[in-house]
Amino acid sequence: MSGPDAGKGPDIPAPVAAAVGEVVVRVAPGPAAAMTEAGDGWLGRERAVQAARLLVAAWMVAVDGDGSALTAISDDDAARSLIRPVRQNWVIAPGPRVTDIDVWQLDRDGHEPELGVRWRFTADQRYAGPAIPPGWLPPGDREYVGSAHLTLDESQPWAWRLTHGSVRTIDAYYGYTYVTRDESAEEYNAMRSSRPGEPAESPAWPGSGRRAATGRSRAA
Repeated sequence: MSGPDAGKGPDIPAPVAAAVGEVVVRVAPGPAAAMTEAGDGWLGRERAVQAARLLVAAWMVAVDGDGSALTAISDDDAARSLIRPVRQNWVIAPGPRVTDIDVWQLDRDGHEPELGVRWRFTADQRYAGPAIPPGWLPPGDREYVGSAHLTLDESQPWAWRLTHGSVRTIDAYYGYTYVTRDESAEEYNAMRSSRPGEPAESPAWPGSGRRAATGRSRAA
């Protein structure tokens, strides 16, 4: 597409744009080399990094309740999967805090070039249904990973289009399994004794008020 609207993405609220602008976008060596070879244009580094930032910013605005920017650069199903994670009973609560953005793929060999983007963030959850069932409690702030594939379509005002996306907890993304349980008195005392100046034994063990977690990774 040519003309004054060529390469123009949807408007992003200034506070969100500023927050995303402060996050460093890391480009993996393979995509970086391909971008250097491509030079300027949609396959170049400047446009690719801009596309990654715009995607994450549009997703943040959508999580906060306005999905217009994300819809403008996405296929319908792809936008929906970023807002309502597949096969989950939760959605990301407003106000996610993005800590990392990575461009991990640039595939120029297919029928349509593809860009792979991944971002890590901290957020709370909300129940996805109309009524919270008895016993359901949000887990509090956790780490998550958003992942997306963008496909180049130069007939669109913004050519890098979201065609696939997902949001998962960081343990699900990397294949970790965690189990939480009440912390024992022995574990509590061991924790206290590892701190400088703390006594090895303490009468103030809070019992079930503290939780312990154990984890393992699934074999690939």
